[in-house]
Amino acid sequence: MAIHHYNPEWGAQRPIRGILFDMDGLVLDSESLYTRFWREAAAALGYTMTVEQSLGMRSLGKKLGQPYLESLFGPTVDYTTLRNKRIERMDAYVAEYGIAPKPGIFELLDYMDAHNIPGAITSSSPMEFIEKHLADANLLHRFRKLCSGHSIPNGKPAPDIYLLGAAELGLKPE
Repeated sequence: MAIHHYNPEWGAQRPIRGILFDMDGLVLDSESLYTRFWREAAAALGYTMTVEQSLGMRSLGKKLGQPYLESLFGPTVDYTTLRNKRIERMDAYVAEYGIAPKPGIFELLDYMDAHNIPGAITSSSPMEFIEKHLADANLLHRFRKLCSGHSIPNGKPAPDIYLLGAAELGLKPE
């Protein structure tokens, strides 16, 4: 039995042929960790970052992260230094406590398996991070493809990672 999705623009139902997942905040409960550790890293370097500002850092690589941080803290802020401090602190926390899966992810993946709907991770994270943290959460084997934003020319919010994920599943993006 094919599972269908209705979109008013199509005027009809179409079968779901695959699902693309962002990892952080959707599969793994890591968004709160990023928020926490961007703020802690900023504080360690003498900056005050609000929760809203830290949320603005989601999925931004250096190309977009540096101008964003400059808009917050001025031209002397260095994205790489701040990011490295965030990574250092977050990695230490994750090494001790791990990253929990989001509630409901196992049930959703079971449903997809039962209906032969393939899934791909489409994350801005490096591949080593994707593989390690999905494995630690017993989720690595649940996705047919893993796509890292480090293997594409343009990170989010550009659609490149999603186009790659669709291609990896053998699907047209539309």
